[in-house]
Amino acid sequence: MTTRSRLDRDTILAAASGLIERDGLAGLSMRRLADRLGVAPMATYRHFADRAALVDALIDDAAGGLAIPAPTGDWRIDLAALARSLRNGLMTQPALVEVVVARPALGPAAIHLAEAAYAALRPAGFGPRTCERGANLLFGYALGFAALEAPRHHPAAGASLFVDQATLQAGYSTLDPSSLPFTLEVQPDAGRFIDDDQFEWGLTAILDGIAAHHPGD
Repeated sequence: MTTRSRLDRDTILAAASGLIERDGLAGLSMRRLADRLGVAPMATYRHFADRAALVDALIDDAAGGLAIPAPTGDWRIDLAALARSLRNGLMTQPALVEVVVARPALGPAAIHLAEAAYAALRPAGFGPRTCERGANLLFGYALGFAALEAPRHHPAAGASLFVDQATLQAGYSTLDPSSLPFTLEVQPDAGRFIDDDQFEWGLTAILDGIAAHHPGD
């Protein structure tokens, strides 16, 4: 049981992360959190006004744990490193990915991630609007990729729903092959859908798209 004197912000966040790790985001409530800590529900409200405030804190805590790569002066290298850090950091806590994509990240740690992206683009001559859109695109891609990847790594994130290659091919086999000429030519692979090569291919495509905007846009 957690005593009142030992109940602090970090202790509550650790317990909340444990609940999500076990039961997913749907399993997080202030009452269940209090039960896990061995305290009265009102004890947690002294630190977080409600569940939404707790989720916001979890998001920023996760963002604060991400490594921001040291800038190199090359905006493409710096943005790519930032995207990889975001993906890799999220996948160390796959059960928390649902939390991170559930709400806008407006805490100080998350804002510093955005600042790192702007700091890569703005000195390269890109205008404020392109900086904003470029960062949104980069982070949206990394978060979306992690959201697809997480269910393959953690039960609470939906690992039981993973579709393997055999299941994919079985689904195609029930359809008329003449209606799928291009699909059969491409031969999609469930494993390649979210592997490292796919992430890097998409990341390059995003950086090429940003580069197509003339500096100053």
